[in-house]
Amino acid sequence: MYGGEANKDFPKALNQGIKANEAKKSERETKTATMTKLSGVRALPFTYVAHVLEVVAAVLVLVWNIYFRGGLAWDSTNKSLIFNLHPVVMVIGFLILGSEAIMSYKGLPFNKEVNKKIHLTLHLIALVLGIWGISAAFKFHNESGIDNLYSLHSWVGLGTICLYGIQWIFGFVTYFYPGGSQALRREALPWHALFRAVRVHTGTSCCSIRLSGEAHLP
Repeated sequence: MYGGEANKDFPKALNQGIKANEAKKSERETKTATMTKLSGVRALPFTYVAHVLEVVAAVLVLVWNIYFRGGLAWDSTNKSLIFNLHPVVMVIGFLILGSEAIMSYKGLPFNKEVNKKIHLTLHLIALVLGIWGISAAFKFHNESGIDNLYSLHSWVGLGTICLYGIQWIFGFVTYFYPGGSQALRREALPWHALFRAVRVHTGTSCCSIRLSGEAHLP
């Protein structure tokens, strides 16, 4: 009796399963078509604009600190010259080079492995320069008798560089060496992109906070 009822219900259940699979397939095809349409927008022209803006930003920060603020120095009796290293290195070495690292992964005309190595190396250089830039600010404060980490700019900047370092280590271990499984890479990719966006926004916000308080903060 029960076997007969089960046999009668089987075609119905099978039909429902087929309809569910077809619905999922249709949904996937719709998403694929949407992504294909969006991917038709070429990113290359936007990278040209980004490169131009980066050059403008680099020139402006150099002119500001060399011409208007007296120059750059790691050791000097004029402690302001030590501090001048901080904005120059952070903007050119950390923000601009870090942005170039992001664009290099998809924007360079090499194969995926070469682009990945360039991407990784540029991020490492940006991280090292960012640490040096922060060291210049600490050196200026210590030699000038100014307290460290007393402003919002300081804490946002420190958090940004720590996030950068953590993300670089995670990316190195997961995507380069020893490398995670395909499942781990796939699951981690959205988080990698999210924290990259967070880091970029906190970095630019940190610059904006400092520039807006330029008349009040040493």
